[in-house]
Amino acid sequence: MATPPTPGKRAVELVTDKLDKPVTDDREYRVVRLPNQLEVLLASDATVDMASAALAVGVGSFRDGGIPGLAHAVEHLLFMGSEKYPADNDFKSFIGSHAGASNASTSPCATVYHFQVTADDTKASGDSESQQPGPSPFYGALDRFSQFFTSPLFLASTVDREINAVDSEFKLKYQSDDRRLFQLGRSLSNPQHPYNGFSTGNLKTLRDEPAEQGIEMRKRFVDFHRTHYSANLMKLCVLGKESLDTLQEWVATMFSDIPNKDLPQNRWEDVPLWSDEQLPRRVYTRPIMDFRRLRVSFPFLDEELLYENRPGEYLCKILGHEGEGSLLAYLKDKTWAASVSASTTSICPGTSGVLGIEVGLTEAGLEHHEDVAKAVFQYISMLQEDPSKLKDFVDESRHLADLAFYYRQKSESRTFTSSTCRRMQTQVPPKWYIGIGERAKAFDLELMTKALDLLRPSRTQIMLISQRYPGTWESKEKWYGTEYTTEPLPEQLLSELNDIYNNKTRPAELHLPAKNPFIPKNLEIDTEARAYKTPRLLKDTPSVRCWHKKDDTFLVPKAIITASLHNPAVYASATNEAHANLFAELVTDTLQTYAYAASLAGLHYSVYTGTRGLMIRVSGYNDKLPLLLSRVLAVVLRDLEIRGDRLEIFRERFLRACRNSELRKPCLQIPAYEPWLLSADFPSAAPHRLYRELVPALESVTVDSMRGFREQCLKRLFVEMYCHGNVTRQEAERITGIVEDSLRGTAASTSLPKAGAPVITDTDQEVSKDSNSALRQLEVLIPRALVIPRGVNFRYAETIRDPGDVNNCISYHIQLGPPSPNSLLPNNTVYASPSPGEGERPETTALRGLRARLQLICHILRPRVFHQLRTTEQLGYVVRTRMSASPGARGSRVSAFAIEVQTEKTPEYLEARIDAFLQTVAGPAVVSTPSSSPSEQARDGQETVLGKMTDSEFEAEKKGVVDKMLEKPKNMTQENDLFWVRIRDEGYDFEQAQKDAQHVLAVRKQDLMEFVRTYIAPGSSQRSTLAIYLRSHKAAEQPLDAGDAGSATNQGATTGRIDIKDIRDFKASLVADVGPRPVQGLQTYAYPDEA
Repeated sequence: MATPPTPGKRAVELVTDKLDKPVTDDREYRVVRLPNQLEVLLASDATVDMASAALAVGVGSFRDGGIPGLAHAVEHLLFMGSEKYPADNDFKSFIGSHAGASNASTSPCATVYHFQVTADDTKASGDSESQQPGPSPFYGALDRFSQFFTSPLFLASTVDREINAVDSEFKLKYQSDDRRLFQLGRSLSNPQHPYNGFSTGNLKTLRDEPAEQGIEMRKRFVDFHRTHYSANLMKLCVLGKESLDTLQEWVATMFSDIPNKDLPQNRWEDVPLWSDEQLPRRVYTRPIMDFRRLRVSFPFLDEELLYENRPGEYLCKILGHEGEGSLLAYLKDKTWAASVSASTTSICPGTSGVLGIEVGLTEAGLEHHEDVAKAVFQYISMLQEDPSKLKDFVDESRHLADLAFYYRQKSESRTFTSSTCRRMQTQVPPKWYIGIGERAKAFDLELMTKALDLLRPSRTQIMLISQRYPGTWESKEKWYGTEYTTEPLPEQLLSELNDIYNNKTRPAELHLPAKNPFIPKNLEIDTEARAYKTPRLLKDTPSVRCWHKKDDTFLVPKAIITASLHNPAVYASATNEAHANLFAELVTDTLQTYAYAASLAGLHYSVYTGTRGLMIRVSGYNDKLPLLLSRVLAVVLRDLEIRGDRLEIFRERFLRACRNSELRKPCLQIPAYEPWLLSADFPSAAPHRLYRELVPALESVTVDSMRGFREQCLKRLFVEMYCHGNVTRQEAERITGIVEDSLRGTAASTSLPKAGAPVITDTDQEVSKDSNSALRQLEVLIPRALVIPRGVNFRYAETIRDPGDVNNCISYHIQLGPPSPNSLLPNNTVYASPSPGEGERPETTALRGLRARLQLICHILRPRVFHQLRTTEQLGYVVRTRMSASPGARGSRVSAFAIEVQTEKTPEYLEARIDAFLQTVAGPAVVSTPSSSPSEQARDGQETVLGKMTDSEFEAEKKGVVDKMLEKPKNMTQENDLFWVRIRDEGYDFEQAQKDAQHVLAVRKQDLMEFVRTYIAPGSSQRSTLAIYLRSHKAAEQPLDAGDAGSATNQGATTGRIDIKDIRDFKASLVADVGPRPVQGLQTYAYPDEA
């Protein structure tokens, strides 16, 4: 029971401080209610690096009131200034300067806003102008955040801009099949229900139609906020390193002034989601991309109040099961399906949800789509016959859910806050706010029976999604133009489905799952074995190198094992890469029935192509991990049966995926072009090939060619592996032995030395006599990046494949490096930097200095790029900056700073605007023969973004970079991945973040200004750039450098670009940088007694 309010000016009522939480969770929690009835969950974590807050407003697009996109546009506008902080970029700028991020989303019944910033204590939270007092940046961010809900300005100058931003978002996703199919489902629902509407909005709904009707949109936005944004409909979650009392005081001070209008919960109880006339029904629809799916959907229970049972959760688990006896196993045996999934969707309070079953069809499955639908109902009929038989499956699932909850690890800060405030908007009791998603639900036979009774043929909508349809597409969806045809479910088919549903005779292959053999029994955590701060070298022979780190941080009974099977054959050609991808798919397909039980028990595996060859990764409870690893290795190395029917399914699916990749949004395609162009290999080596390069190879794959590839792929291997987690050194040695024994027992491989072979710590000098057939490390390909000469600017342009996509995209790369061991600047001025680490190569120290400058300039520019190019100039919805640490080659010394923009405007115009922006950052460029003195250039530089920055602001930017670099992993997986990247890149720089941070702190403002003028400023004789254009069909009708690129606003664009016409010739003209090297000798990583 809630306690009485605490006395005081801002009386706060304690709801509960007794929340169910994982045994590993050391956070303190408290749920309180403010005087205005806003409920808040406070979370205090003294170890958190990033503080976060998220607020869910219990209103969304269902209250658009006849103006589609109204709620969505209000969400955009709340970021654009408040009475207390009127600048339209104040919030984003403050968040960005403190290593943070923010976002928001609008759903039918809720709008969620969230952010995170560095949690470190400082003396002030505001900038030098505002001088807002506060103990941390989180205070300043939280104060700004609270103004969204008390006093947003809805500035007239920002209204049109954000309507354009909403329209850009609409156009961004216009060709997205996921969005188109989602909207088609909505448009085919009951027209009387708000679900039938359109929630994104565009220029037509937010500008043109309101103007025609005389509606003043700024007033409507203000009215929507005043009417629907009520404190009693809001839920706030706050996570910081401050005490609960401090967080409570902040929240009470900042959020108690949000008006409480005492509004009722938004509910829609009187109108069904589908009318009686709309069911049963069949829909055919045509996607943009080439894929085939069958969806079988039913109006289901409204599970809002069924959080303790949720029968839909268990039904979806068993309908989507992949083990023996499952629907998928049956359909795979028929060669009709490659995947089956099931899910429930909550629509809104008071309205029935939807339970959907989706089958990924093969070519044969498309021909037999009605038989697939019949199989779905045969499985449902089996479940419906005796629901009590589901109890054992439910009880087992509950046990596994309890394990998952008890050993759940921390997530990213804003992932935690945003998901928690969404959960607080449901009817879940406060004590379950942080755990109901994972916690077990009780089996209720009556409720399960009722749920199954809803899955009848007479209540279904069957949707077939395919580009192939024998008739004509009769209709187009209103908002996205999706082609479809719909009809009542044919009487003959309905009759057959009813007979199946009511008949107890069904294929014997369909049955409930067996008992799960992977449920862990030993959950002890070893705390006795010594743990090291970074991975140790456990074994290093000519054919196997194993790294190990015993976990002493997260203390969960889990481990992760990663093995890279190096073999140049995997990526030597497009043909081999195509075979390698299919080989990995066939392995996964073979293991699917066996390993699905493991996945339910928290054990997971993956087999895929990596940067050196095949990759194997297993993770989960360490008790059963060796069992899963042994089976995966057996299939990879020995037991895989290459069947022609299965190979054809995956060959055809992968072929479609490769072709579909060129139909994605341009902004999703363009990141692949940089490594494709700047890797030293030609033809391009995996993983830098574009998917289209694999198409010819895939068309000629046969069973014989696959068998030949397997022989070639497994004949000679060098294995680099890593054991991380609740695994002692001795256990890691046994796991390494499992890998070695598996390889040694493979007829196709003689790569392993015999048992007892000597340990060799310097494999470049000595090779074991027993490994004559081993793939020596000297034979493993050394990846290298191509270096663009100083002062040279390249351009590569392509036309996108999808004629219906109006978007263009530019990726503007400024290449930096390789650095000189003595300097980063052409005048040989040695920059201030820490001394090299013990045993560290001089070039490593120089590289740290380069990365420090690059990290810092990226951090400073990211919010400014977004504000200028997206918010102010409205160039497009997608505007982003990124640092590419090693384009073209993992672990290389070459880095790049990139700006990417997607919009309807031409790439030439975008490039000009990017250059204009960079000019404001960099000032006068460094040229071979300066026209002004250094003192004059320095004076000009004072007018730039960096020049106007005060020393305290510059130090704050540096601190933001360092805070982000030193952010600790939140869980074991993140720590494992961090260390594995260092192993994979062959630098073994396990303390890179800590050492690079020291270099960031040593950078002086004048150093960075000189660096930017030299390597980033347009016109600099030392700048190296690559502009990549993906042009729409409309833009491609004009020659390069034509169209809007010639307008006056384009003056100052990069001139003298060299167009890349011949990829081979381009690559041949460039020099390759050195390959990756360990930052220090490998012997220094060995366990002490083996050094």
